[in-house]
Amino acid sequence: MLAVAVMIGTIIVTSGASVSYAPVVEDDNAGPSTAEGGSITPAPVPSPSLPPPPLSPTNLTTTNANASIFLMEWGGSCLKAAGTNCLDKDGPTGNLSLGDGQFWGIWGLAANSSNVFVTDVLNSRIQKFDLNGTFIKSWGSFCDLSTQQGCVSTDTAIDSNLTVGAGQFNKPSGIAVDSRYVFVVDHNNRTQKFDYNGNFVKSWGSMGNGTAQFKSPEGIAVDQNSSDVYVADSGNNRIQKFNNDGRHLATWGSFCEIATFKGCVDPDGHIGSSTLGDGQFKYPQGIFVSSESGNVYVADSGNNRIQEFDSNGTFIKRWGSVGNSLGEFRRPADLAIDSGIVYVVDSDNNRIQEFDSNGTFIRQWGSECLRRYDRPFSPSCADPDGPSGNLELGQGQFSSPSGITIEAGKIFVADNSNDLIQVFNASTANNTQGNISASINLE
Repeated sequence: MLAVAVMIGTIIVTSGASVSYAPVVEDDNAGPSTAEGGSITPAPVPSPSLPPPPLSPTNLTTTNANASIFLMEWGGSCLKAAGTNCLDKDGPTGNLSLGDGQFWGIWGLAANSSNVFVTDVLNSRIQKFDLNGTFIKSWGSFCDLSTQQGCVSTDTAIDSNLTVGAGQFNKPSGIAVDSRYVFVVDHNNRTQKFDYNGNFVKSWGSMGNGTAQFKSPEGIAVDQNSSDVYVADSGNNRIQKFNNDGRHLATWGSFCEIATFKGCVDPDGHIGSSTLGDGQFKYPQGIFVSSESGNVYVADSGNNRIQEFDSNGTFIKRWGSVGNSLGEFRRPADLAIDSGIVYVVDSDNNRIQEFDSNGTFIRQWGSECLRRYDRPFSPSCADPDGPSGNLELGQGQFSSPSGITIEAGKIFVADNSNDLIQVFNASTANNTQGNISASINLE
């Protein structure tokens, strides 16, 4: 049973419902179902029964400035391979194609000063928008390197490193940018590097557990100072560090299941300050490098905690445990840092939690609301500013959020099961604590 009380400004809405809808995406994104491996059966794709949501970005910045930090949203569901719910936003005379700006399972987000890049997982592509949600372009198509299904050669590389499947994807997940390039990891067990226009530059990696090999990598981050690239090698329960061109620099981590202590070791023994399992992982997903300290923060998803390391992988600290109380997590999927605040996507609790750099809880916002075109809205969906306001049912709520990025004072959240990008005001979130709060009780 899910009981949710959402407070935005002075408006309180309370509702309760059982929620059993699984994310649209997933073979492996929710982590292994066994201690060191396994997969999750993808949710069935239901037939359309309700009209689709509007595709144009919904901008609500003029609504009651003290009521919400919610700014806007864009997206909507479209499975291109089947033509499911795909719309042509500007009609037959426009420049857009069927399904541009729509998604079927969002995972990673990355942004620079002008653009937002999104991994559109089951459409096997990257989509590029401006910071207001206007579609610019997309690139990529499906290729499973393990079977060669859908894979083609390409002649769009900037260098001569052409390989079969270059610029194609199999469940693209993590994405990151530096001052020139876009980096993407996918379930073809490699990292691909593109310029901002989607031109393939190079790739590295293959399936395995050796150096520079991967098993279902789902997170990637770039140190904005050194341009070093860090990959959450999720299925291998480790972090790998590379330079900007893919030369391997370091690896750290191994399997540890904190709930049972299976595989866990004490890294500095009985006389040290570390404890059992520090620096180890169970299916790490999100990863972020602080531009201020250079430290690496990892969402240790399967162990429901955040771990912090220096740039060489030396363990610094951790926080979090399984649960739905303040500072607890159920599958933390991603994280980002802005102005010293660590924002964590607490996916299965359908909320964002904020912490200071020491891991001290600051606040939380968000709650559960499934609002897809092909399902009735879940009973816990709330209208944050009531019938007289401009906000719509479910805005500021989530269904299995998966990714986050912050740019130009805006927080962009990938609302996975709803196939939406939701945008919030970071400065409001930082400076007007208490505007949005949520108490979540899962039974």
